[in-house]
Parts: sequence; structure tokens; C-alpha cells
Amino acid sequence: VNNLSLAANRSYTLYAQGALASIRGLLFNDERRSVANAGRFRFLHAAPSQGSGPLDIYVRQAGSEFDLQATNPPTPSVAALAYRSLSTSFALKAGTYDVYLAKAGRKSTVLGPVPLVLSAGGVETVALLDSPGGDLALLQVDDARP
Repeated sequence: VNNLSLAANRSYTLYAQGALASIRGLLFNDERRSVANAGRFRFLHAAPSQGSGPLDIYVRQAGSEFDLQATNPPTPSVAALAYRSLSTSFALKAGTYDVYLAKAGRKSTVLGPVPLVLSAGGVETVALLDSPGGDLALLQVDDARP
């Protein structure tokens, strides 16, 4: 981030993303308001191994059936999330969910199921990252605290 212009009375998060030789700052405006009986979250696509292509993200009740090959496949919770982009924020009842990721429009997953635990009143960013071992990983970041 070379030029930074921030508004007063706003909350922001700056993510450092990419290999050290080409690290890049990603600045996002935060909405820290919680929902008493639900977990609020958004997704960040920050995995360079997935190339510049967008990803479809599926959030399903833990243990529920998931089959992209089905006659009526599930609809993505977040469709075509671009690399270095942030999804809109949404809320689900507190509990455990399974997250699956697929290249946009494809019938096979690149990751999943990965458990996502949402707490009532929680506010999080769920970042898709490349782990040091080369695998994909989801990292839950607590956005409720400044």
C-alpha cells in the first residue's frame, strides 16, 4: 500500500499477502457490528496458488451431503470470488459448518470439507491462504476486536 487514505471513525484491516519478494498490502474496510444470535463472516481469497481465476465457495451444514456432480448441484454461498478480493459479509446461526472451494463454475473441489465454527456474536474474516507446506488452508481472523 503506497498511498493510504483513511476516513475518520472507520475501522480497517490491512493484510500482507503474497511471497516475501512480492508482498502486497490488501486494505479493507471493516464492519465490526455483531449479531447476537449469529456469526458474521466474510471470505478473503489470498491464495496465489489458485492463479488469477475466481473461486466458488460453498458453506454447508456440517456433515450434510455435498456433491457438485449431482443433477441439481448446490449453489455457491459466494460465487466467483476473485483473487485478492473480499466477499460481502453475511451471517449464519452459530454452529459448525463445512466449507468447500472450487474453481468458479467447475464440478470438482480444490479444498474441503474444512470445518468452520461460528460463535454467536462473532465477526470474522475467513482467509484462503497457501500454507507453508504448499497446501491450501482457511484461517479464521477475529474482526470483532479493533
